[in-house]
Amino acid sequence: MINKPVSFSIIRSNVLEWVESVRDKNTKYGRYRFHNQSPVILYASLFASLIRELFDDLNSISYQQRKEWIEYIQSAQNPVDGFFYDENVEYTNNTDPRFNEYRRMNLTYFCIHALDVLNAVPKFDLVFMKQFDSEEKLNKWLSDSICFDDPWKDSNWIMWILSLMFFQIKVSGKKDYLNLINHILDWLDNAQDPNTGIWGTDKGSSLFYGVAAAYHFFMFYYALDRPINYTDRILDSTLSVQLRDGFFAPNGGGACVDLDAIDILVNVNVGVQNSYRSMDIKQALERSFFALLSQQNNDGGFAEAKKCNLFSIFSNIIDLSLSFSKHKDPKTTIFHVKSVIKSSVIPKYRLTYVGIRGTDYLLNESNMWASWFRPLSLILINEKLDNQFFGEISYNYRKMPGLGFINKKLD
Repeated sequence: MINKPVSFSIIRSNVLEWVESVRDKNTKYGRYRFHNQSPVILYASLFASLIRELFDDLNSISYQQRKEWIEYIQSAQNPVDGFFYDENVEYTNNTDPRFNEYRRMNLTYFCIHALDVLNAVPKFDLVFMKQFDSEEKLNKWLSDSICFDDPWKDSNWIMWILSLMFFQIKVSGKKDYLNLINHILDWLDNAQDPNTGIWGTDKGSSLFYGVAAAYHFFMFYYALDRPINYTDRILDSTLSVQLRDGFFAPNGGGACVDLDAIDILVNVNVGVQNSYRSMDIKQALERSFFALLSQQNNDGGFAEAKKCNLFSIFSNIIDLSLSFSKHKDPKTTIFHVKSVIKSSVIPKYRLTYVGIRGTDYLLNESNMWASWFRPLSLILINEKLDNQFFGEISYNYRKMPGLGFINKKLD
């Protein structure tokens, strides 16, 4: 593939200008909208901090601005249980209590990381973490709650808990949590499907869901320099779900699923000489790089997917047929066909981030989530391929294990 020169500084400045354009300038600092037409919402503030950390842009804010931003996030915490709450998260028509619990844990996870980005901590202890503070409690929770019939969803729960355990170690120095982290990773090792290298495929889940889930675990293996089992099978599985346009889902991919797969291809075999399928990985990442670039809008932000129209159904069906010949997983193909039909046929189809009120956006519309994950994916590819696209650049990855954390051997 011919390498085209790409200006990282232009991508960076355009994204940051877009982020600034959705900041509410009529109130205290740190209040953002999820996209141009949405209301101010806490989630947007959290993602804005992570975008600005990635692009090394937080040194430009004053002490007072940082203080106002921190206080805004801290004010969402409940002192009794330690969770962070927001009316847009609590609002739902879903009667399943675990649905709100799922979103509440998601919000808390991101609040902790945003505060860490801003060099702050929550005001109150994370009291809810007591339900995970022993191997016995963990074993019961894993047995009762995690079955990997939907590994994508289950993996988020495990990622949030593991990341918050690392946070507890950081702020309290309690090394007991390290034993609990390794206990969960031991459990994950035993639950891994040796045939695919990922989770859930031996429990009836699709390969696509399993790849998306695996990314949420590997960051903790990297953090502890812990070996990952079945790396060849993991790479086979991940490569098999890439489409010929470079995305890992049809109709222009998805900010989350594309990063999930790209991070695996970038980080799983870092530091291994003559690594398995290295040329296939290089070619896959090159295809992804230029596909991802196409998702930046004229306003500077990135979109979830910009390839959704009725005509694209036909090209997508061809792509999915070719992809099926590689992965041979009917469930992955059925899932993708349904998403193609839904996003291509429904006029102005909108997504919401984890169903949170105020985050709904058009697939081709710039939004905070995509404007963090898509540049992060581009940066990872550039690093993996010896800076062949951007050259050497300055950026920040998450120092605390979680989304945006990378294998230290890549750095």
